[in-house]
Amino acid sequence: MKKTVIATSIVVILGAGYTLASWYTGNIIENNIDAKIAQITNQIDQYKSLPDVNIQYSDYHKGIFSTSFNLTVNTVNLENHQNTLFNDKVTIYHGPFPWSEIKSGDFSPKMGAFIYQTSKESNESLWLAAGNKPFMTINSSIDYSENIKLTANNEPINYTNEELGTNLQATKNSLFLSIDNQLNNLVIEGQIDQLTLKNQMDYLEINHLVLTGNVVKHADLGYQAKAEVSIENGLIGRVNSNNENLNNNDSIKVNQLAIDINAARQNKRLTGDISSSVNNLFLGQQDLGKGEILANYTLPLNYDLSAETNDDKALRNWYVKLDKLLWHNQQGNLSASFTLNVADNDNMPWDQLDEDNLILAQAKVNLPLKPLTYLAAQISNPQKSMPDDNDIQSVTKSVVMLFGLFLNNSPIIDFNYDPNDEIEDGVSVDLYYSKEENQARLKGKSITTGQFWQALTRNKLPKFN
Repeated sequence: MKKTVIATSIVVILGAGYTLASWYTGNIIENNIDAKIAQITNQIDQYKSLPDVNIQYSDYHKGIFSTSFNLTVNTVNLENHQNTLFNDKVTIYHGPFPWSEIKSGDFSPKMGAFIYQTSKESNESLWLAAGNKPFMTINSSIDYSENIKLTANNEPINYTNEELGTNLQATKNSLFLSIDNQLNNLVIEGQIDQLTLKNQMDYLEINHLVLTGNVVKHADLGYQAKAEVSIENGLIGRVNSNNENLNNNDSIKVNQLAIDINAARQNKRLTGDISSSVNNLFLGQQDLGKGEILANYTLPLNYDLSAETNDDKALRNWYVKLDKLLWHNQQGNLSASFTLNVADNDNMPWDQLDEDNLILAQAKVNLPLKPLTYLAAQISNPQKSMPDDNDIQSVTKSVVMLFGLFLNNSPIIDFNYDPNDEIEDGVSVDLYYSKEENQARLKGKSITTGQFWQALTRNKLPKFN
């Protein structure tokens, strides 16, 4: 009997403690909601590329274990017109152990959590398309350090709007988002298993897309960002006039596409690199081949030039480098690389580059005629599975005529065509200029920097010794 009384007492004490903690957490949420909304709005407004955001709440009701209110999120354009992104009721379950989290098997302490599900009233068409249930569910939680985690999942859907001629089909997909209490560290992960969207003119299909990324902001206002995207296969194209089937002759399809982006902002400069590869690229019925690209850059950011010191001037230099551009098809490889380092003298236009602001220029291009004309013939005949001899010969004649006409006297670009195939036909560039080293090269031959600029300004290559 005593054991029963003790156990009952413990349950009562725990229950009272939990009720008191939950009530106290509700007060914390109420006292801090305005400041948190202002903080989020201010952080979004710092990103000039994003539209202004207006976040408001109304009809606020606080209970012991939960708080509910109506949340409205609007974007505001330059004409002060508002576009509503979200307008619905939100319920926050109080910590330290929100009931919504306990039901999902998460017993870690949290200040609050909420589950939002799209309602039938908000969009009846999507409700029906999802099988008479919420199309999307959003789970979010905030711990006592005010770090936020959010997950969003949609139900499989088959939605049709006959009036707009739109059809949307999607499997169950997910998105995860994590933000720290100062909005200085953001992590995002997303996955689309399958998505198909068709309207009266366009068709889009994505299979097995995976997205990961993070942004870290530092105290000196610098930041680092990283994003990786991979798509097993995707397709974009046009719809036939009967508005039923994809026009395969006017479509672009990719297999095994990968994109990797890194960027960092610090000391008034933006640096980063970009790499991408695709295993197959189709245009209509033509398999154009596969390719990869790797580039990096260092770019100046806008700042007050009137406060600039002599040491700051070097920070305005532009540096862009294409480490690798490679395309491979059935006839061979097309490749290119270049480096460009330019002194930004009071934002001088690119067409006014001269000895004063060009620091370094280097380019290597190799476009053999066979893979080049084969690719051109493929692009000209997307309705075929592969170009025939007549297609290739026709394109080759046009390319030889145009290149011979416009590139024969070029001081930069070499064009070789030998009907007897004694040398490799194609387009090539071998260019080098260094202001610091006082060296230059055109078409693989060393020249003075003065001759380099004369060749460019007069469009004529100097005589070599």
